[in-house]
Amino acid sequence: MPDRREEIGRLNRQVIQLYQQGRFQEALQLARQVADLARQHLGPDHPDTAGSLNNLGYLLDSMGDLAGARSCFERALAIHEKALTPDPPDTARSLDNLSTLLVAAGRVQEALPRMQQVAAIDDRMLCQVFTIGSDSQRTAFRRTIQSNMEMFLTLVWRHFPGDPAAVRAALDWVLRRKAILAEALAAQRDAVLGGKYPRLKPQLNEWVTLRRQIARKSLAGPGPEGLAVHRRQLDEWEAARERLEAELARQVPEMNLEQKLRATDRRAVALGLPAGVALVEFVRFDVFDFKAAPARGEARWQPARYLAFVLPAHEPDAVQMIDLGPADEIDRLIADFRAGILREGAARRRNMVRVDAAPPPSVVHQLGLPLRQAVFDPLVQALGQHRRLLLSPDGNLTRLPFELLPVGAGHLLLDDYDISYVGSGRDVLRFAAASTRPGAEALVIADPDFDLHQTGEVAARSDPIHRVAQSKDRMNAVTTSKLSRDFTRSAYHFARLPGTRTEGERIAALLGVRPWLDGAALEGPFKERCRSPRILHLATHGFFLQDQPHDPNRERRDLGVIGDAGHLSGPLPENPLLRAGLALAGANTWLRGGTPPDEAEDGLLTAEDVSGLDLLDTELVVLSACETGLGEVRTGEGVFGLQRAFILAGAKTLVMSLWKVDDEATCELMEDFYRRLLAGEPRSDALHAAQQALRQKYPEPYFWGPFVCLGNPGPLPAAPHVAADLGPTGKEDSEPGQES
Repeated sequence: MPDRREEIGRLNRQVIQLYQQGRFQEALQLARQVADLARQHLGPDHPDTAGSLNNLGYLLDSMGDLAGARSCFERALAIHEKALTPDPPDTARSLDNLSTLLVAAGRVQEALPRMQQVAAIDDRMLCQVFTIGSDSQRTAFRRTIQSNMEMFLTLVWRHFPGDPAAVRAALDWVLRRKAILAEALAAQRDAVLGGKYPRLKPQLNEWVTLRRQIARKSLAGPGPEGLAVHRRQLDEWEAARERLEAELARQVPEMNLEQKLRATDRRAVALGLPAGVALVEFVRFDVFDFKAAPARGEARWQPARYLAFVLPAHEPDAVQMIDLGPADEIDRLIADFRAGILREGAARRRNMVRVDAAPPPSVVHQLGLPLRQAVFDPLVQALGQHRRLLLSPDGNLTRLPFELLPVGAGHLLLDDYDISYVGSGRDVLRFAAASTRPGAEALVIADPDFDLHQTGEVAARSDPIHRVAQSKDRMNAVTTSKLSRDFTRSAYHFARLPGTRTEGERIAALLGVRPWLDGAALEGPFKERCRSPRILHLATHGFFLQDQPHDPNRERRDLGVIGDAGHLSGPLPENPLLRAGLALAGANTWLRGGTPPDEAEDGLLTAEDVSGLDLLDTELVVLSACETGLGEVRTGEGVFGLQRAFILAGAKTLVMSLWKVDDEATCELMEDFYRRLLAGEPRSDALHAAQQALRQKYPEPYFWGPFVCLGNPGPLPAAPHVAADLGPTGKEDSEPGQES
């Protein structure tokens, strides 16, 4: 029997290979033979027989034979359902295949409950994988179940847009799935960093050390040891890291998400929303073509669309779903709007002219109108009288500050709505959770000496930040590691920002602490000593590498084909947490190939570094730097960059920027923001009020509009110490300064 099973397994793998090579007729012929062999030698009710039938049915479906495929899927499902110990992944696959076929045949009412059965099985499997798996295993499994959710969204969008029960079910699915990777890592972080498992501290420290070693060696690239040794060392460290992650997950019961997911739905979220607030949950999903036949050259996955679900506070059954349209068109409008803001800001900076009155309608206004009509106007009716909005964007909507969308001449959404953001609507369930430890004193880092060097080295001239030609020197580029293969040392140079020094000194004075400036803004001491400061303020340059290309038809596993449950038809992308970061002291020295002081390390605090910090009791992180809110956008998981990293580290609220900022204008904005915040204003309200005040001086949104508030929008809890004097500072009436 074992020999027969091995032979059938080998033949099934050949079927998969032939299918993936586009050799459909050969695959079909072999699949028929394998199904017959399994039935004859293993029996008609054996799970491997069901697997072979699933393969055969999937091939028939891919070639347009719906009747033949349905017969295979129903027989496979019957075998799994009557088995004494049914295999949930295989049962889900059979249900998934059958429901897909039912939709193609127009029997959508039968397909809907079957897809909901798939969601329930996925929940159980997700909890198991996330309990025992490493981060990469969770990522791979999450990608397999993402497809199931997008198929369900396609079904509801096409066939049940006016069915309240189906719409509510779709929102429940989104609330349980969106940003689930962050949820799993946050559960592990909370349990370990919270001191509940002190015995795990050595393993946690080893895990953090390994992550830092991998990050630094990946950025440095191969040295004298050569390419092969460099790659082997990284592979060994990666394997050790994965083993530690899996071991930690097994020892932390909180990693079992099943109970949390069962308790997460629209009812819990609606009850957790502050009174008078409406949640808008955006979803970018790839559309599934249920009738496509790959054997005829038809792609199953079609261009993406955006949906929005509106959920009012305390009204869990009042969910409305709005179709916003093709994602590509909306993404283009967002890109044009952002580019217009940057062009307008650059023109103002060149002219350096003071504007005392509102200017006539600008290019930004003209570009913003169609964008507002596309992404906000369709929501207005569902929002009703709600003026306080909590937005959970997805896809490239994460790069849009909705407050800046124009309503009329000189009038913006900011004037009519109070808008703040969350990574997922599920995040509101965290708002009421109190810290178990008092946060440490605030930490302010500003104006690092990027050219910090060891004694005897000559510092380079500090030119404005710029991009230069790609270096051909392999020693200067990371070409071997999946973590940051696009990062090139010679591509960056960071200029000192005088405005950030003033900003750091003034904010530190308000918070009653001494700032870390110049050569004191060191990466090593920061990572070692940053232990949940109540407020963390970072005023420096940020860096961000562009997203990797996305092709849904290459990246997804072939749903229904039996094989490795984690198999995907495209490679896993590199770790995006090394595609964004902040520059600290010594960064330029390292980028030039020099040797900064040991405490400076490489001077580049990556998002991967940040995710290993302990910010569990940090109420607020302010990233006063350029593009700190950007990163690789992953549908359903948000922005994998500094934003994601600070959330994973435990920060309750982030204030961050969505484009390059002017350092002197930002200094004014931040000082006003902190004064309001320390006076008791809610975090989101304080930011918006400071923006409105600076808007009177600089009408262009370039200067005051890039900052958004993500996370808990409410006021800070009472501080253990009295803040510094909040009297007037007599700040200068200065013009915009240097760009960060």
